[in-house]
Amino acid sequence: MKIACLANIRLPTERAHGLQIMSMCRAFAQEGHETRLFVPKRRNAIAATPWEHYGMAPVFEIVEVPIFDFVRFDRVLGRAALWLNALQFARAARKAVRAFAPDAVYARDPWFVSVDPRTKYVYEAHDFPASVTPLHRRFWDRAARVVAVTEGLRKAFIAAGVPEGKVVAAHDGVDAAKFSVPETKAEARAKLGLPAEGFIAAYTGHLYPYKGADDLLEACAHLRPATRVVFVGGRPDDLERLKMRAEVLGARNAVFVGPVPHAQVPLYLRAADAAVLPTRASDRHAAEFLSPLKLFEYLAAGKAIVATDTPSVREILDDRSAAFVPPSDPEALAKALNALADVPAKAAELERASASLAAGHSWAARVRKVLDGLPDPHPVLAWYRRYRTELLLTTLAFGIRAAYVVLFPQVRVGGGDGEIYLGLSDLVRGLVDHVPSAPTYFPILYPHFLAAVRSLFGDDLVWIRLWQALFSAATVFVMALMARRWIGREAVVPTGLLGALYAPTILESGIIYTETVYAFALTAAVALGILAVETRRHRHPLHRQAVVTPLQVRHQQMKR
Repeated sequence: MKIACLANIRLPTERAHGLQIMSMCRAFAQEGHETRLFVPKRRNAIAATPWEHYGMAPVFEIVEVPIFDFVRFDRVLGRAALWLNALQFARAARKAVRAFAPDAVYARDPWFVSVDPRTKYVYEAHDFPASVTPLHRRFWDRAARVVAVTEGLRKAFIAAGVPEGKVVAAHDGVDAAKFSVPETKAEARAKLGLPAEGFIAAYTGHLYPYKGADDLLEACAHLRPATRVVFVGGRPDDLERLKMRAEVLGARNAVFVGPVPHAQVPLYLRAADAAVLPTRASDRHAAEFLSPLKLFEYLAAGKAIVATDTPSVREILDDRSAAFVPPSDPEALAKALNALADVPAKAAELERASASLAAGHSWAARVRKVLDGLPDPHPVLAWYRRYRTELLLTTLAFGIRAAYVVLFPQVRVGGGDGEIYLGLSDLVRGLVDHVPSAPTYFPILYPHFLAAVRSLFGDDLVWIRLWQALFSAATVFVMALMARRWIGREAVVPTGLLGALYAPTILESGIIYTETVYAFALTAAVALGILAVETRRHRHPLHRQAVVTPLQVRHQQMKR
């Protein structure tokens, strides 16, 4: 299946949704779907490429759609800047998405349903509107599937009238392999400059008030003297706000690391004895609809988890896998952390429970759940959509060659290789006993091809030349396919046009000789030979390291 993922975000970004979107696209691709991510082209303070920033191999394509970035003027425009960007991106992405001809469009924004009305639209919902309008209902009716990140969110859509069979709850996932770090806890603390002794509780991610980081900071005043709370992440303004609050509270056991590359988060979790999820139940979004990535990362890291008791968290954890506390209760947070510090056996029990839960929350499992039951496109239609550009170029190539053959009739020339091959074709058909001028060695395929055409269509040489025109056009098709797979989609049109307009191949279509047929056979053999080394699901390591990955990385760098 061809899947177009749309995300109206700055990529890469320090926010968690960027990691979630990239992880989903990678999982789509690894499950065998041809995936392309469309994002707006915006100014970005992060110099690294998305592949570098998120530590991923380029297994899918990222297309940056040019827009005017209104967010640069958000101080003047306010929230209108976000709406202007979204509307502009939806309009600008329409042409690029239709050129890709996907079988499904996958996005986190409901208005992207208008990008390609002919294509199945899968809407991944992370929130529910405060008031449902007719426009919301129109978007939801148009969607082939609504993916809710929590069961509570799924129930909200069903209560609003969305058919139950259309809505599926799919919790977020995690790349568990990234959180299996080789360092011991002591080695991780030494690398990060954290105290070698004492109990360490970690909080990772943004420090927004509804995330409960303020409550965790206030809990620091009630912790054991040797306990440290390490805050990893946060925007500069939130970080400064908490640091000032820590000074007021005298929370000397609070350690503020600030934002770090996501690749370093597993090391901080390895250094910790427990991980904290102090989400507030300040509104329905926080209580029922929130699916924090940090929760799944805590599980993958095998940490003892202290979490506030909210419905969305209860969908993942229970009393055997976490120590629950009431929301917005710093003293209860401190009490739970102190209990784990005092009883290491309890912390070890929670760690084992976390590790067992993580296996069921991979991105690949989430992708399968999202797409399960979604109707596949008709195979012929899917094949046409995938290779529409190549087919148009092939049609152009055949049209040019057929026009040459028909408008410039070829005459049969006495002697030469053409005469020999026609004689050999008559020998194959049993019309003659021998060909006096035949050489000792001759290619056996071509005379049989001539014999087949002349048996079916008669002795008029125009039919042979038309079939040779078809073989020549088929060679263009194979070349365009090779260009798409091993260079990139941008190379398809130049390669196809070069093949379609190459004069020698046009002229050879009208000659009774082997070049046209054998050129196709050789080109197809080369393509099949490379495919034997590199398939969609498995790439030979040498080919991947030496050819494929460097070309893809270089291509992304050139686009930036």
